[in-house]
Amino acid sequence: MKIQLPITWTLLLLLGVLLTNCEQESITPREPSDPNKPPLEINYTSPPISYLPPNGRGSKFAENVSYGSHKKNMFDIFTIENAAPTPLVVFLHAGGFTGGDKSQAYQFQPIIQQFLANGIAFATVNYRLLDQSNNGVITCLNDIKRAVQFLRYYAPEFNIDKNRIACYGISAGAGAALWLGTHDDMAIWDSRDAVDRQSTRITAAVALGTQATYDLVRWEEIFAPFNFKINAPGTDLQSLYNFYDITSVNQLYTPAFVSYRANVDMLKMFTSDDPPVYVYNNGSSKPPVNDGELYHHPFHALAVRDAANRVGVENQVYAPGMRITDRSGEDPVKFLTRHLKR
Repeated sequence: MKIQLPITWTLLLLLGVLLTNCEQESITPREPSDPNKPPLEINYTSPPISYLPPNGRGSKFAENVSYGSHKKNMFDIFTIENAAPTPLVVFLHAGGFTGGDKSQAYQFQPIIQQFLANGIAFATVNYRLLDQSNNGVITCLNDIKRAVQFLRYYAPEFNIDKNRIACYGISAGAGAALWLGTHDDMAIWDSRDAVDRQSTRITAAVALGTQATYDLVRWEEIFAPFNFKINAPGTDLQSLYNFYDITSVNQLYTPAFVSYRANVDMLKMFTSDDPPVYVYNNGSSKPPVNDGELYHHPFHALAVRDAANRVGVENQVYAPGMRITDRSGEDPVKFLTRHLKR
């Protein structure tokens, strides 16, 4: 089971043409200003996209802001000069947790421009990959969690409204956005680290080409019509092992890894207080014939839709290859803008 996840040209084309309008969520408890807050080094420079919309407020761009101790713990951010704090969209890149970079966001210049034109700041995040982890995919996900908490802690420095932060992810980044959206708050309220005390909850999540869960054992359930087995003959088990940092399939069923899998099972974590989600997975209902089709199959989108509907979470799910759409017809930018500007 190979975890490398290239973006299809179809998905790139879709994202390139999508343009604009997340439910405001109150983050509690509200932390008082921290007199011991470490100063933040912000390197404002020329933006990597050629045109920023004349929205009357002005925009600034900072690159390679460090949010952690690892060299991959960096983000870029477009901020908006505005009298009031602005909402924020956090972009999470694709790459199957084995590749990709925050610069991937700049392929979608119209999307960034549209958010900025609507008064929404935009950040794009790097995170550790599997070959830089000693605990599998949870290391990658925890980096993303930390980035959101860091942005929340330093919200005043970026003129961000810490109560209006959404995630926009593609492929692996989509699954990560869904993980943040469904996970209970991971703030450690009594931590000595002020960043750890920040909420991890988000206002809305966009997941394009997503996986429904990172409990890969549950993929046997999702793909039951195809009699899918994670350890079927010919499966790339080494990639499965790398995904969890294990050495055998049997480890997946030990008590420690049952708990690990539960912590990355987005389908299981859906509850009624979760933020709205937007999912788009292309492809047909036929059995997947390669890794890319497996990881982006519309059955993932249907599993997310069913889990969200069971608990009453607002969702828009699109699987055009199976003629599944939402009557609102919103694109991801309009969906996020509607919730963030509410």
